[in-house]
Amino acid sequence: MNECSINMDDELKKQLASWKVQPEIPPDFQRGVWNRIAAREVKSSRPHFLLVLSNGLLGKPRLAACAITLSAVVGATLGLLESTRANTEDWKTLEAKYVQSIDPYQHLKSY
Repeated sequence: MNECSINMDDELKKQLASWKVQPEIPPDFQRGVWNRIAAREVKSSRPHFLLVLSNGLLGKPRLAACAITLSAVVGATLGLLESTRANTEDWKTLEAKYVQSIDPYQHLKSY
């Protein structure tokens, strides 16, 4: 190495050795730490399944959006299937009533 870099290294070492760090702790630091600990303890008293949903599964916007979309699609599909079944049942009842109203033999059975 050349002499210039050695002098710079020695100078850097002297400056680093003389550097003193004096951290200043705010007066309410300890109280703030205990307040944060207490707040976390209150949060952890929730039921386990809520913690899983809020932190793990639904804590991420993308997963929450997928869950909402999936719920909407499943709900719409089940609603469509149920309404189709109910409509089919209603049509069969209406068909039977119509046949009874125009068939003379059906009129005789009602007397």
